[in-house]
Amino acid sequence: MTSDSSREVHPQAGPPTNFVGIDAIRAFAAIAVVVLHALVPYLKHPMPGLVWSVSDSPSSFADGVFWSIELFVMPLFLIIAGVLTFQSWQRRNDANQLVRSRAKRLLRPLFFAVLVILPIDLYIWVLGWVSEGLVPLVKMKSLKFDDSLSKDLWGLSHLWFLHYLFSYVVIFAGFMVVRQKIARLKNLTLSMPAIVACCWIIASLVILFRPEVIWGFQHAFAPVASKWIYNGCFFVIGVAIANFDPSMIRLRSISPRWAAVAACTLLLTVPLGIWSLDSGSEISRASSVTLAVMTATSSLLVSVMLVSMALRRIAPLPRSIQYVAAGSFWIYLIHHPVLSLVHIDLKYLLPTASPMLKATIATLIATGVSLATYEVFIRKSRLGGWLGMNWVPVQEDDRESILSFDRQPDQPPIRRAA
Repeated sequence: MTSDSSREVHPQAGPPTNFVGIDAIRAFAAIAVVVLHALVPYLKHPMPGLVWSVSDSPSSFADGVFWSIELFVMPLFLIIAGVLTFQSWQRRNDANQLVRSRAKRLLRPLFFAVLVILPIDLYIWVLGWVSEGLVPLVKMKSLKFDDSLSKDLWGLSHLWFLHYLFSYVVIFAGFMVVRQKIARLKNLTLSMPAIVACCWIIASLVILFRPEVIWGFQHAFAPVASKWIYNGCFFVIGVAIANFDPSMIRLRSISPRWAAVAACTLLLTVPLGIWSLDSGSEISRASSVTLAVMTATSSLLVSVMLVSMALRRIAPLPRSIQYVAAGSFWIYLIHHPVLSLVHIDLKYLLPTASPMLKATIATLIATGVSLATYEVFIRKSRLGGWLGMNWVPVQEDDRESILSFDRQPDQPPIRRAA
């Protein structure tokens, strides 16, 4: 999804990560995000604080799929981002270059999306509210709403991930610079299990006191402290994995039986979370603690197991999956307004259709439009180059073409993947 899924192979860099697996994760997670948002109008238990263009016929099945994806999809991206950030640091050992590179690949798309995507998003949202009779047509011009609508409207919407991730990269780079200069910090070592355990405890505590981090939506232009801390835990876990397991041997060797454990925790957590939404403030302290621990545990186990299983793949990916992986960042940027417009159309064109059928149609249309616009406007264009999203298919035996956004200025032109 993000350009932190870049990669580089150098003879001196040691054994490379299995980038076939990384591309598989990017393609899978990009579609998962589209599915997540495609299900929003059809939830029996909507996400508190999440405002959508329309609401439609509810479905219990939509609830189960939505909340399952919500638990693991961003932790999955953040673990991968942490891995790749640490690998970039190891190759260059240059904090300034790391920050500059990530600024180009994260802040440029964010700047573009704030100027182009968010205004489109806003007017489609208001159009949906007008169609449902929530606001008069004149609001399309004034954009002034009652507090009940406006309190959850203004913010970066789905783009929050970009500036959160950039802040993690900046802090990581600063920490590494300070660590090199202070002997006591340089000699400080913690085991990977200790780091993972600390992050799991912190994530659990955040959910205990601010369950809306997962079981709600915190919408703002600036990072929300609880959301920032929770997601940062998974970035740190990714950094720890890259530090202690640079070739991903231990990660790939995790027993497949843990996948069953991860699935069980997910299946137990989702009903508990939905029940907590029903109960509201009446939920007991013991139930709150249980939900917090289960949420952090399922998010961690599912995301780590997905990475582990993806990294085992050695055979070349089909060209279609490579293409989705390359366009994943663009899909992330523009699917949101496309989906919301499709949701409005489906509500009135197919009023009696199954909610899951509508969600499937919305997913296919949003993904198709995203990939079509990527092909026409981004993949080989100057705009795509400026955004860091140009892509040319990589031959599996062309190892030197599998390079990252962090290449040195004196390196020859390369084929790049977003």
